[in-house]
Amino acid sequence: GAASEEIEKIEEQSEMGTKLKTLRVICAMHHELCKITEVINERYGRVLLSTFLYTFVTTVVNLYLSNTLWRRTLVDHKEIATVELVLECVICIFETIYICHICHSTIEESNKSGTIIHKIDTDDNAVKDQIAMFTLQIAHKRVEFHAGGLFQINYSLIFSIMGGVTANLVILIQFSAS
Repeated sequence: GAASEEIEKIEEQSEMGTKLKTLRVICAMHHELCKITEVINERYGRVLLSTFLYTFVTTVVNLYLSNTLWRRTLVDHKEIATVELVLECVICIFETIYICHICHSTIEESNKSGTIIHKIDTDDNAVKDQIAMFTLQIAHKRVEFHAGGLFQINYSLIFSIMGGVTANLVILIQFSAS
C-alpha cells in the first residue's frame, strides 16, 4: 500500500523532473540556434546578397545573349554557345534554390518546436512555467535568414528573382527588336 504509493510518487516526480530538464535543454538549443542565425546573417549576409545579385544578373544577361544568338543566323557554333550560357544560368539558379531550401528547412524545423512544446500535457506548474517562457522566447526570437538585411531568404525569393529576370528580359528583347 503505502510503499507502492511512495514509489509511484517518486516515479511521477522523476518524470516531471525529466520533462523539465528536457524543456530547459530545448530552450537552450533554440536560443543557441537564434544566436547562430544572427552570426550567419551578420557574417554571410553580404556574401549571400552578392550571390543572389550574381544569379540575377547572370541569368538576365545569359538568357538575353542566348536570345540574341538565336536571332542572328550567321553566328558559328551558336548551339554550343547557347548551351553554355543556359547551363551557367541553371547552375546559378540551382545554387540559389539550394540556399533557399536550406534556410527554409531550418526555419520550418525551428517553428515546429513551438507546436511540439504545446502538445506536452502536464499539471506541474514548473513545467507549465517553462513552456510559457519558451513560448515567449519563440515569439521574440524568430529564426530568420537575411541577405544583407535587405530581404528574407526563403522560397519566395526564388519567385522574386524569376519575376525580375522575366521583366528585365522582356524589356531588353523589346529594346533590341526596335
